[in-house]
Amino acid sequence: MAGIAAGLVGLLVALSTLFYLGLTTILAWKLAVEGPETRRVLAVPLVPVFLQNLGIPFAIMGFTMGATEVSLMGTVMIATGVLLTTERSVSLHPAVEAPLLGLAAFSLAAVGLFHSVI
Repeated sequence: MAGIAAGLVGLLVALSTLFYLGLTTILAWKLAVEGPETRRVLAVPLVPVFLQNLGIPFAIMGFTMGATEVSLMGTVMIATGVLLTTERSVSLHPAVEAPLLGLAAFSLAAVGLFHSVI
């Protein structure tokens, strides 16, 4: 029974991490494709959302594997992204952001439950 639970938690963590890394890849691609004059204007507003969405999979994977350095690095990236947020900052559409945050919270809760029970 523990093997099935571990497999489900692993699948949930992997899906959550892959979705966030995919989103981060799209944000980096958008930044790289924009023209040089637009890139300077777009770079500053994109940095907070990029740091937050890159920090979340680091935090999830760090908590999952028990690597406190990785989870600390992810938490610092999230906090830095939140602190750098201004009124000019780009934000994700709520239809994308809400399910991703829910999936991240659910995967962290599943990891916590799995570690406390087993």
